[in-house]
Amino acid sequence: MTDSIKIQRIARWTLYCISNIACYRAGWNETPQSKTLRNNSDFWARANANFLDAAVLNWCILFAEADGKHYWLKAFEVKDNLANDLYQAMAMTESAFNDELLEVKRYRDKYLAHLDNPPSQQLFYPETKFMLISAKYLFETLK
Repeated sequence: MTDSIKIQRIARWTLYCISNIACYRAGWNETPQSKTLRNNSDFWARANANFLDAAVLNWCILFAEADGKHYWLKAFEVKDNLANDLYQAMAMTESAFNDELLEVKRYRDKYLAHLDNPPSQQLFYPETKFMLISAKYLFETLK
């Protein structure tokens, strides 16, 4: 695969992630005190959850698997300081980024990909703000 095709594919995954996060967020009414679905009928609740699931999968393709085909750093010949630039753009330390990454992967592994969660365990949803900022940073860097 040529470098330009690799960059185009990674950029495409980034846009998929961003658009799925936007669709997921559009389904919610948020106030400082609460967060409720705009429409909690079965269809709209499922559609909303599917947008989150797609965003998580898209994001994990880019950021969670260093040996993956579309891992974000594979788009760049020179990788010096790119990870540090990402952490700085997100106002996070590497450790904080990795903690958030593990939370997104936990959702993917426990609730989405493998359904390992015990019935008594409360469902955990990952933070989309973290995912959105990192995906936007990647897209802007690719541009």
